[in-house]
Amino acid sequence: MSECSGKINRFIMSDNKLQKSRERLLLESFLDVMCISKEFIEERESPDFLIQFEGRKIGVELTDLFVNMRQTTGGKFLTQAQESISRKIINQSQKLYQQDILSTPVRVSIGFLDDLRVLDRNCDEEAKFIAEFVRDLRLFNGEYFEFNPDEIEHSPLPEEITFLHALGVPEFAMASWDVVDAGIPMPISVELLQERIEDKSKKLKEYQKVVSENWLVITGNNFKFSQMFKITSEFDPTLISSPFSKTFYFSGTAIVKLGSNAKESD
Repeated sequence: MSECSGKINRFIMSDNKLQKSRERLLLESFLDVMCISKEFIEERESPDFLIQFEGRKIGVELTDLFVNMRQTTGGKFLTQAQESISRKIINQSQKLYQQDILSTPVRVSIGFLDDLRVLDRNCDEEAKFIAEFVRDLRLFNGEYFEFNPDEIEHSPLPEEITFLHALGVPEFAMASWDVVDAGIPMPISVELLQERIEDKSKKLKEYQKVVSENWLVITGNNFKFSQMFKITSEFDPTLISSPFSKTFYFSGTAIVKLGSNAKESD
């Protein structure tokens, strides 16, 4: 019994560890696109990481870009608070699922209703229901399950869930549980980026106590409605002002240099 408990505990991360793990993956993806070596990466808090570049250490601070409220085509609003509730539910579901000694490694994607009703939810009950639903699937490596409530007359899932996809994977380290929201990408703006830079620049002196050169990497996330952005031809990155040594916008696959950094050649 103790052996089983030990295996389970290794897979149940705290929220802080999950966040740091996500940041590490983002940083490594960023370095890959920049063609920068990942051999030296030191995890910290302020700044988030230290890396080695051209013989010198550089601080890298990661920050998410998001909007607090967006209007959908139906005239309703989806807020960051709603996404936070959905994330809380999926995180709790994952922890409950992995506490079961009979659980198998599963990667799960869930879509939630994007209107104001999602604010009035019993998070504990919903998380428990999702965990039990996925557990009862008993998926093994390579087995895939796709559930769309609209396609059946009586859905066993709460009405707030628009779909659930699950894939059996080889190990728990690959078993991510994610919220996926449908939406139309919002054009990125100088004002939105500038606001984020000004907020992070308040801690720049603290970062400089660790290392003199610091980069700010602003990230978007196309799996979250409030973080879905697109770069349009009207956007001028040279209009951005930043006190950081270099500032970037990273979509997860592409990088845009911002401010004076935007004028540099690759």
